[in-house]
Amino acid sequence: VLMLAAGVGGQTERLAGRRRKMAVESRVTQEEIKKEPEKPIDREKTCPLLLRVFTTNNGRHHRMDEFSRGNVPSSELQIYTWMDATLKELTSLVKEVYPEARKKGTHFNFA
Repeated sequence: VLMLAAGVGGQTERLAGRRRKMAVESRVTQEEIKKEPEKPIDREKTCPLLLRVFTTNNGRHHRMDEFSRGNVPSSELQIYTWMDATLKELTSLVKEVYPEARKKGTHFNFA
């Protein structure tokens, strides 16, 4: 299992050795739903952002204390992408730069 801490994703918790999804409450109001959709990012004219991705092969996400006092885990990947990138796009980018992620049976978990 390849775990990615990339600043996006859902919440999960482990119970008795198995994983289940936690209930996530939506905070979207009816007013927000009626707003005009945001214009798509023009990737030809917009500068991409640097996304720092931290991988693990142990089946768990990194602990928060691994990021304390300016330290970060050594398994960092740096990917340039745009704010509207999908998780599928991010998965493809990780596979491009991290051969370990191409192995059969690899699972991607974002948090």
